[in-house]
Amino acid sequence: MDFLESPLAAEVSHLVEKRLKRKLHPFDVWYSGFQEQSYYSADFLDSLTRARYPDPGSLEDGIKDILMKMGFPEEEALTVGSGVDVHSVVSGGYSDQPPVQGGKALLTTMFGERGLDYKGYRVAMHELGHVVCGVYSTLNADNFLLAGVLTGGITEGCAEVFAYKNIEGLGLFRIPGRRKSICLPWLLTGIYMKWEAMHSPR
Repeated sequence: MDFLESPLAAEVSHLVEKRLKRKLHPFDVWYSGFQEQSYYSADFLDSLTRARYPDPGSLEDGIKDILMKMGFPEEEALTVGSGVDVHSVVSGGYSDQPPVQGGKALLTTMFGERGLDYKGYRVAMHELGHVVCGVYSTLNADNFLLAGVLTGGITEGCAEVFAYKNIEGLGLFRIPGRRKSICLPWLLTGIYMKWEAMHSPR
């Protein structure tokens, strides 16, 4: 409740209204203009991801490179990347930790006829955050029966950080001076998105 009553929420809402040039509507809780991909055109991002990841195998092979671009040491990026199977699904995406000792984690996302578009890539980055949690909590468990992420909040938090940093995973440069100015508004809108999603009727 303290978060919902924060004066920063009103400041962010006024900023969004200024950018949209209209009053806010309930669906604007999903506004994504504070994320760095908003700097690039949709066509550019789609062409980039489709060229780089035409099929699930290419994304599977590219996970190590993605993680290294995000700051993972090469050895850890190799450990995680070699422990993931990527599959295509019709819509959405999901992931799962290794089912057995020494098994591979599962990551799924949407591949079209022309390859992985940017929407599918961003879904994959969210799921990669879950996968990283699953792989580490499996590898580092004293006993495989103890493997698993402790709470949904931990793995969802990691997944959202990966989704937010998806531009880095593509190797695109950070925009000078932009990261600091958008981090807090993104955090506020991200929390609202998660709150709305958890409380929506199923």
